[in-house]
This record gives sequence, C-alpha cells and structure tokens, in this order.
Amino acid sequence: MDGTGRAARFRRQLAAAEPGEAREALRQELIGTVRAQIDPYLTAKQALIDDIIDPADTRLHIIRGLERSRAKRVTVPARKRGVIPV
Repeated sequence: MDGTGRAARFRRQLAAAEPGEAREALRQELIGTVRAQIDPYLTAKQALIDDIIDPADTRLHIIRGLERSRAKRVTVPARKRGVIPV
C-alpha cells in the first residue's frame, strides 16, 4: 500500500507545496503521520476497541456473535402517556 488514498485527504496542502521533491517529501510526511495515528494497539490501549482479531478469523467471530444474539429480545417499556400534555 503506497498511501495514495490516505494522501488524498491532504489534497490542498499537497497542491500548495512546490512541485517535485518538496511535494513528495510532504506527501511522505503526511502518510507517516496518518499511519502513526491508525495503530490498532494504541486504539486498544485507549479502550476504544474490545479485541484485535486475525482477519482470517473474522467470519468465525461474526458467526459467534450472531449465534449469541439469536435469542436476545429487546423489551420496550410501556408508554406512560398516549398523548403529550400541552
């Protein structure tokens, strides 16, 4: 992956840079910045995700989740009022 898609979000900065080596250096710097921010282990440390799974095991995890939720029923509490008083 060369980071072309990631660099697209910085299109204005890249367009403002001088063409040639300066633009390529800025592009590589921006790609490095984005890659540093998308570290899954950093995200896990911040408790924003529950687990990091191997992509080969994705189907198995989805099946397990669906099997667990098959019998789940969500109960909605009864309404106290039919019409909101004005």
